[in-house]
Amino acid sequence: MSEPPVHVNADGVHPEPRHTGDRLFDLVVGISAIAISVISLFVAIEHGHVERQLVAANSWPFVEAGSSNATPTGEWRVSFELINAGVGPAKLETFELFYDGRPMASEKNLIARCCSSGPPAPAGAWHGLSDNGIQVLRPGQIFEILSFSRTPENEVYWQRLNEARNHISFRGCYCSVLDECWVNDLQGLKPTPVKVCPKPALPYEGQDSRPGA
Repeated sequence: MSEPPVHVNADGVHPEPRHTGDRLFDLVVGISAIAISVISLFVAIEHGHVERQLVAANSWPFVEAGSSNATPTGEWRVSFELINAGVGPAKLETFELFYDGRPMASEKNLIARCCSSGPPAPAGAWHGLSDNGIQVLRPGQIFEILSFSRTPENEVYWQRLNEARNHISFRGCYCSVLDECWVNDLQGLKPTPVKVCPKPALPYEGQDSRPGA
């Protein structure tokens, strides 16, 4: 077996690739090696892109808002809820609640706007958010924004709030664990991607406040 060719200079001995003696053939082999390297690099880059897409897909959140006037057990109760219908955790960065297009700061503002002409609501009838901190919704988790159970004492308030459900809308901005963020009315199927969640003019603080409290 012959030794591989070497090149010797002042810097030392350097092995050289074998040559067949056919310059055209050697050129084709060299170009082929370069092409294979380029293709391998492209495949590696594309593989990394696909991996990132898979990770993003497996951590994708999708937050929706909705309301109802009865529980699965048949109790008459008006409630407004958020649900993460996606496959990954959702970091709820901002949340807004509107009545007839006007932003509401709390349950107290909402009830004063929609239902204040009725008698005072009984103590303990209202249940809502207790703080304005960032909420993290697990996949499939339901988060109750506000609920109000129907009783003989608060019939007027319950009816007014039930009718007001058609006048209430939302807007929220939420992010995935990869800090990919979206904003929309929490109703549509195509939220708008954003780099940073916009700061609302009047966020919904969700203080647990009853009318007259």
